[in-house]
Amino acid sequence: MGHLGMYENYKKGKYENQVLDMTTFIDANKFLATVTGIKANALFAKDEIVKEWRAWFEKNKEKLYWDEKEEMVKVKE
Repeated sequence: MGHLGMYENYKKGKYENQVLDMTTFIDANKFLATVTGIKANALFAKDEIVKEWRAWFEKNKEKLYWDEKEEMVKVKE
């Protein structure tokens, strides 16, 4: 499960009885903001931002690739 899936599952209550480290959300925010260009203006992204990330992903998922040299996910132009 990726960063976006983690957020969506959290919003659905799937981690109700679990303790999640806040760094999990910080890392997810950084990753999703970097890849999509859509920034969350809070430590924990609001529902609207998560929906924007999902819409961006559905539109652009075919453009994502792993850059071996920089060891990170990038978006093809």
